[in-house]
Amino acid sequence: MTRWIEDPALEAPDGHRWVRPAPDDCPACPCHTLRTCEGHQWHLATPPAYGDGAPYTEPCPCEQAATPEPRTITVTLGGTTRTVPVNLHRRGWLLGQLTTADGRDGAVFAADVDGRTVRVRARFEPATDGTPAADRCTDSAGTQWVLARRVSHGAQFGTITGWADPTTEETTR
Repeated sequence: MTRWIEDPALEAPDGHRWVRPAPDDCPACPCHTLRTCEGHQWHLATPPAYGDGAPYTEPCPCEQAATPEPRTITVTLGGTTRTVPVNLHRRGWLLGQLTTADGRDGAVFAADVDGRTVRVRARFEPATDGTPAADRCTDSAGTQWVLARRVSHGAQFGTITGWADPTTEETTR
């Protein structure tokens, strides 16, 4: 059954009121519409409120589930082991993958791109049963991952060759 809500955007000079169909509620949370949560449009939505108009104080469970989860991962490259910050993605095309954190701090790897060495961020894929033990990395949650050595820098592809020199300025997004 369709619910109706008042539409204050339309003027009703003769005393009647205009109504429009109410959007469907999100089945996973009490604070947003289905359209908001399915489209990940929390930043565009009106802040949720209780029925009495008081602001909703609890975080949206759908939005929290979609926020990348910060972790760390221990990686060994060229005989050097380091622990770097990563994000586990819970939505989008990187769903279920790790990426090194945004910004210069995440661009800790060196890659050969078109004959030059640049600083890059990296992506990690879940390890499978066939992944050699030497290629496995373990994150702070104990999950096994594999470093995806193929990266892009601008419009060109390259391969991770090792750890970046901290004095190198060039980074990639």
